[in-house]
Amino acid sequence: ELAGLGALVTAVLPEGFLSSVGHAEFRSWLLERAQLVAVVSLPSRSCFAGTAVRCSIVYLKKVVPVPADYPIMMLDADENDLGDPEARSRLGEAIAKAMEGEMQP
Repeated sequence: ELAGLGALVTAVLPEGFLSSVGHAEFRSWLLERAQLVAVVSLPSRSCFAGTAVRCSIVYLKKVVPVPADYPIMMLDADENDLGDPEARSRLGEAIAKAMEGEMQP
């Protein structure tokens, strides 16, 4: 295990990993090992040029035990959010608060 207790982990995943039936085992494995804090869905073509593959940025916190119930921030970023410095700053602040456990359920 690369991430120690209390570590914050960020990963970019194709959205299929988060939603398709074929990846249910991966999601279960992940959620048994870390608390899912936030998911930011990115616009198509943000990660893989020339394809319509959508990706998400996943923010996790390594905790033991993983709580049975907790809030998860779900955001859908559009191209304007990514291109506007002020919007990116607000997005970053919201995610930082979620990572610190200050998110309101």
